Amino acid sequence: MDITDSFDRLANWSVGHLEDCLLPVENTQQASTAKKVATYALQAFSFFPFLLLTAITYPLSAAIVRVFPSKKKDTPLVDFAKHPRWQDDTIQRPPIDIGFANADFQVNGPKEHPKTNWGKHYSDHAKEIQDLGKYPDMWNHPERVIDRLNELGVKSFRFSISRDKVEPKPGKFSTTNIQHYIKFCRKLQENGIEPMVTLDHFSTPDYFDWSNKDNIEGFATYAARITSALYKEGLRKVVTINEPCVVAFQGHVMGDFPPYKKGDFHGAAKVLENMMRAHKRAYEEIKKLHPDMEVGFSHNIIRFRHFHKHNPLWTPIEKMVAHYLTDINHGAMLHFLQTGKFSLKVPFKANYSFDLGEKLPLDSIGLQFYTDPLLKISFSGGESVTREPGEKVSDYQYRSYPQGLASAIEELSTLGVPIDLTEIGADISFNIGNPDDPDAPDDKARIRLFDRVFQVVQKAIEEGKNVRKLYFWTLMDNLEWHKAWQMRFGFYRFDSKTGVITARPVVDWLKKQMANAAAQPCSARA
Repeated sequence: MDITDSFDRLANWSVGHLEDCLLPVENTQQASTAKKVATYALQAFSFFPFLLLTAITYPLSAAIVRVFPSKKKDTPLVDFAKHPRWQDDTIQRPPIDIGFANADFQVNGPKEHPKTNWGKHYSDHAKEIQDLGKYPDMWNHPERVIDRLNELGVKSFRFSISRDKVEPKPGKFSTTNIQHYIKFCRKLQENGIEPMVTLDHFSTPDYFDWSNKDNIEGFATYAARITSALYKEGLRKVVTINEPCVVAFQGHVMGDFPPYKKGDFHGAAKVLENMMRAHKRAYEEIKKLHPDMEVGFSHNIIRFRHFHKHNPLWTPIEKMVAHYLTDINHGAMLHFLQTGKFSLKVPFKANYSFDLGEKLPLDSIGLQFYTDPLLKISFSGGESVTREPGEKVSDYQYRSYPQGLASAIEELSTLGVPIDLTEIGADISFNIGNPDDPDAPDDKARIRLFDRVFQVVQKAIEEGKNVRKLYFWTLMDNLEWHKAWQMRFGFYRFDSKTGVITARPVVDWLKKQMANAAAQPCSARA
C-alpha cells in the first residue's frame, strides 16, 4: 500500500466515525427512549475528537494525492471512464442488439390512467401544466409503435404493464385488459420483435403505496398473474420494478414525485426495503410457475461528482454532499445487490439498515444510464448541478457524459449476471442552437453521444463483460413525469397539438446502423 492510499484510508476512517457521531439511532422509529438517550450521549462525547481528526486528515489526503498520485491501477473500463479516448466516425453498426423502451402511463396519458398516483398528479397540477393535448396512445394505436420499430429494423421492445388496468381493485383482475396486453405481445411476436415487460414503472394504482410493507404480497401475486398470462405469447424477460432508487429519491428526498416528501431519507430507505422484498417475492412466485422466465429489475446508476478538484474549502464539502446523494441513488443499492445487506447513513437524517439474509435473486440486471451529475457549491450561488467547460448539457442539467457508462458497466458486472442496458437516452435540448425551435438542429449532439455510447459498449464487450442489449429511451416523445412535455427524448417527434409523428435526424442515423447490423449480425461481430 502506498502513502496516498494510506492517508486516504485514514481520512475515510475518520470521516466514517465523524458520520457515526451525527446519525440518528438506527431504525429510529422502533428504538426506545433509553436507547436514544444512551446513543446520543456517546455520540456527543466522541464528536469533537473525530471532528478535529477529520479537519486534519481530509484536506491533507487531498494534498497528498496531488503530490503523490496513487499507484493503484484501474481496470480498463474505469480507466476509460477517467480518460476517454474517443474515435470519431468508427462505429458503423451497433455492437449489440438494439431495442426501444417506453412506459405505459407516459405514452397513454393521465386520461387513460386516472386512478393512479400520476393520474392524480396531473389532475392536481392541471392549472400549472395546462393543456396536455394529445398522446402517442399506444393503448389504442399499437401500430404507431410496431410500424416504427419495423421501419428501423429493431427487434426488441420494452414496455410496461399498468397495474391500474389489469388489477383495478386489490385482488380483482380484469380479464379484458389482461387480454389487451396478450394481444399486444402477440403482435410484437408476429413482427419478430422480442418483448420485455416492466411490471412497475413509477405509475401505481391509487390503492397501492410502496411505503406500506403490507403491499408486498399483493405485488407478488400481481407479478405472477401477469407474467403467466404473457408467457403463453412468448414473454421470457421481466423487469419487476423500474429504478427503485429514483422512486425513493424523487418521492421522499427531492419531493418531485408522489408522495412529494422532502428530505425524508429514512422514508426513502423504507421504500427501498419494501421494493427489494417485493422483488424477491415476485421472483419466487414467477419462478414457481415458469422456471425459464428471466427475472430482474432495472437500476439507474446516478453518481454525483464534485466540481472543485483542489479547493481547500469547497472540495471536501462537495465530496461529502456528493457521497450522500450518490449513496441514496446508487451506492447503498450496489452494496445491497453484492451482499444482501442494506445500509443508508445520512447525518441527522437516516440510519437505516436491513439484511435480506441472502443476495437478492436476479437472473439479469437492467442498467440505465443518463449522466453523472456534477455538484458545485460556492458563495457566488448559481446552479448547484453544473458541467465541465465544453460539455454539452440538457435543459434538465444532464451533461453529456457517455464515458460514465464504462465504469457503470464495471460496477454492475460484479453481480455476475447478464447486463441489459434497459434505458439509454438524451433529450433534444442537447441540440439547442435555435432556442425558439430545439428541433431545428440536425441532432448532431445526440448522434455523437449515442456513437460514443456504442464505443463504450464495444470496449466493455472486448473486456469480456456480459452486456447483451441496448434499449434506447425512447421511440417517440412522451410525457416525462413531472416535466410533462418540457423534456422530449423521442427518436420521433410527437406533436401534442396535432398528434402528427415525424422522424428526427437521429432516425436516419440509426437506420444506417441497423442496415449495417443486418448485413453483419452481432454473433459475427463478436
